[in-house]
Amino acid sequence: MKILLFIILLVFISGCVQQTEIREITIPGHANQVYVFSFDIRESIKVKAPDEAAVRNLLRTDSINILYNGTNEQDLAYFNVALFNIREKLRTFYTYDGILLKFYPFYYTANELVNFSNASISNPTIEIRGPNTGATETSVTINNATVLVQGTSSRNLQLAADRLVLAVFDIDEKKIEALARSLR
Repeated sequence: MKILLFIILLVFISGCVQQTEIREITIPGHANQVYVFSFDIRESIKVKAPDEAAVRNLLRTDSINILYNGTNEQDLAYFNVALFNIREKLRTFYTYDGILLKFYPFYYTANELVNFSNASISNPTIEIRGPNTGATETSVTINNATVLVQGTSSRNLQLAADRLVLAVFDIDEKKIEALARSLR
């Protein structure tokens, strides 16, 4: 009987200590705009992103190319979710600075590069890779004018997409912890 009571008490206490997820943030100067993320942003911020400032500076523009491998249907579905989240958050974010952000999609197959809009591939580019199209890790990295967002699963790809957005928003672990403290 004492063991059962102890287990019930332990379950109750662990439920009280559990942290509330943080999936929504507001940014000063953005009116009452709420940015909603796929997962707790404390998970997203853990995704490897070694050069956030370079990512933020590169993507501070009015046009960005999106590049992806169009050969795998499962990854295409993952890309739709991740890219929708990236596009909508960044468009809204930049609107508050008077920038009307445009995205130009490109995809490649084994034989060709398809350009949907006749845009120049010279714009800054976000390349996205999924578990079936070359992702080797879950990360946000930069090489020249290309930001590579990759995830080794659907969930990891969404975390990486959210990590890219957090980098552009200049949200780091300290800001997230301050937000978490304010929610307690």
